[in-house]
Amino acid sequence: MLSYMKRALILTSIALLCSTLAAYAHGSWDQNWFASPDTATATTTLQATAYPNPATGGHITFRVDGLQGFAEASLVIRNILGATIKVAAVSSTAPTQLNIAELPNGLYFYTIEQNGKQLLTKRFMVKK
Repeated sequence: MLSYMKRALILTSIALLCSTLAAYAHGSWDQNWFASPDTATATTTLQATAYPNPATGGHITFRVDGLQGFAEASLVIRNILGATIKVAAVSSTAPTQLNIAELPNGLYFYTIEQNGKQLLTKRFMVKK
């Protein structure tokens, strides 16, 4: 039986591989897809946090800072296979709270996107 740390490492590796393949399949692949050259200046001041992490209840809150100059941005939540689960509008003026009661336990990725470009990608865990 695999230890918790080994399983977490395997799941994280699979998640990164799946999200990389999804980015490639959607034509948004870049050698450094967390901060591609055309969005590098935008991502240097962009910060995002998900709390509580791991999420143990029915809601999770996302705080995004550094969106000055961006008229609108989206928060896209994907599962470990890269499938989009939820999309919500975000801003730097107020935290965004999402209902995650229907999500099963596991690792998820959230991406801040604008005009179809991925500005920042991070992860959170659901553990009920």
